Amino acid sequence: MLFNIVITGTINVVFTLLALSLIDRFGRRLLLFSGLGALVLFYSAFGLAFQFHLQGLPMLVLVLAAIASYALSLAPVTWVVIAEIYPNRIRPRQCLSPSGALWIACFPPHLHLPDSQWPRWAPLEPSGPTHASALPGFSLRVSRVFLKRARQIARTT
Repeated sequence: MLFNIVITGTINVVFTLLALSLIDRFGRRLLLFSGLGALVLFYSAFGLAFQFHLQGLPMLVLVLAAIASYALSLAPVTWVVIAEIYPNRIRPRQCLSPSGALWIACFPPHLHLPDSQWPRWAPLEPSGPTHASALPGFSLRVSRVFLKRARQIARTT
């Protein structure tokens, strides 16, 4: 178990540091879209692997590739973009809104877990397609409210 954590943590750190060196060379947009495309491919491969009951090395490679793709693109670029939205004089105060929106938007999808992994303390339990479609819609609405407020604050200062 500890070895798995060491492997995933090492992959995460190495590819995050690589992303920080590539972000100015290739641009935020290219890294974001290439990372999203890679994650779509890896998650599709996950689906096929689960359908064919694959285990072992192929699943390990897919998991590590997905972690590397996320650490190379979406994870660091999102925080860099949030930090660069505002001018230096107001940046420390104003980064709170988009950061809060990001954390709130990322929380609801984590509530939608299979029943076997569902923590008993969680306020909502998965209840089929309605639950699956309601949570992303809720997080989208919350994100829009926070980001709209952040835009308003940035314009007035």
